[in-house]
Amino acid sequence: MTGLQQPDEAECWAEARKLIDQYGDDVGPYLQMMIDVLMEEREHELFLKWVAIRNCVGMIVNSQGTTTQQ
Repeated sequence: MTGLQQPDEAECWAEARKLIDQYGDDVGPYLQMMIDVLMEEREHELFLKWVAIRNCVGMIVNSQGTTTQQ
């Protein structure tokens, strides 16, 4: 696994928001399925990207409960 490129952070955040809108409460299982498939297929760069997207989704979802409306 040498020479792997880090996923583009802005792209991962945008994809995370899109997936939350698309899958709602089912976004977690969808992300885990994608990560499992990519790990099985040894698609290391895509695996890293989807793990980053999953982390972004987690941060977005967790922060929604703590924000206050102005």
